[in-house]
Amino acid sequence: MVDYRSPIARNWISYFLREEHEVHVISTFPVSPEPVGLKSFHVVPVGFSSLSTGLLRRYISVSVVASPSTGVRRSGRLSAFAPAVNAFGLWLMMWVFPLDAWRRRHAVRAILAGIAPDLVHAMRIPSEGMLASEALWHSKIPLLVSVWGNDFTLWAKENPFVRAGTRRAMKRTDGLHTDCRRDGRLAQEHGLASHTPRIVMPGNGGVQRTLFAEGAVSPEVYAQWGLSPDHPVVFNPRNFRPKYVRNDVFFRAAEEVLASHPDVQVVCVGMAGNPIAEGWRSGLANPKGVHLLPSVTRNQMAELFRIADISVSPSTHDGTPNTLLEAMACGAFPVVGNIESIREWIEDGVNGALCDPADQASVAAAILKGLDGDTRARAAAINRRLIEQRADFETGMPQAERFYEQLVAARQSASRISDSGSRRRTPSQGTLDGV
Repeated sequence: MVDYRSPIARNWISYFLREEHEVHVISTFPVSPEPVGLKSFHVVPVGFSSLSTGLLRRYISVSVVASPSTGVRRSGRLSAFAPAVNAFGLWLMMWVFPLDAWRRRHAVRAILAGIAPDLVHAMRIPSEGMLASEALWHSKIPLLVSVWGNDFTLWAKENPFVRAGTRRAMKRTDGLHTDCRRDGRLAQEHGLASHTPRIVMPGNGGVQRTLFAEGAVSPEVYAQWGLSPDHPVVFNPRNFRPKYVRNDVFFRAAEEVLASHPDVQVVCVGMAGNPIAEGWRSGLANPKGVHLLPSVTRNQMAELFRIADISVSPSTHDGTPNTLLEAMACGAFPVVGNIESIREWIEDGVNGALCDPADQASVAAAILKGLDGDTRARAAAINRRLIEQRADFETGMPQAERFYEQLVAARQSASRISDSGSRRRTPSQGTLDGV
């Protein structure tokens, strides 16, 4: 169960399709056109997702769009209010999700009865994990739940309904996938049994190093985005995420950096046409130093990471961002928020720079640290090894496949033991034969 619009989910699923497993998808958001290659595809809309291709999507989707190749979709007269509506809509959906998961459980249960899967994998706690756990509450089908970066630290912490739904999901979970060790501990604090099998690996399965890797970039790529290959590039790949990425601070920090290094090119993806981002840019003393790009394809994102000297992720909540791993794979120097999960990857001053994402001086200082060529070169060598050892897609996904098999085998073994025990007890409980 996934939000199939997510490239993280699609990247994970692609491996099992490639290995010719029978894959069925239940998506909590509609997609168009429907995907190919799956055994079946179903949509069970949760919260406001049924409106995602209608009026609500028109007004809340400004810089975040379903199809990166189409660029930015403006929302007419109300575009100036769209980011605020987007933030409010996200907040409201988090209140609706747990209640709607309960309401939609019967629809999912009916779909699963027709599929009879060996395993159900819910690739996020709100709302897919909540929905799957309710649908499978009395079922013997094993449930694997993935934790994405903000599931515990933001949504469950801020919202009592999400917190309650998270606890129920963890109690039903047979296997846990997290992208950082921290979330394994937090899962137990939210009700996960201590003996539950776990796997720690990137949320999207890992970095596809045939795409995200260091290498030369053609002049045409620079020209496409109006950049010069002769000047440093500071790249913000995190898009417009008002709840947990401090882009407001990033823009103020960029002004400090441009004041001392006017040749720097600041590049922000997924922000072209966003009225708030446009306002931040126009308020800078050197607005020409900041380039606001539309949403881009995965291939284009890889090119931008190769262009980047520094990749900045000013987040206050995160697990292990896939953009962090992709930046590391492409040789960009990571500047990231000083978060417990991030410290599992980045040692300050060694292979990146940690900063206070709410403090513009801290963000600016971290960026300036990365402008030193020797510092970047040392960090790139370390990060190259880290990605190869801990975040390679071709190494990690076979481990995920074996984890699936482990969960299925454990459930089958438990069922055999249960059935055997029931048969042994039957002679002394003959009155149950006709029940």
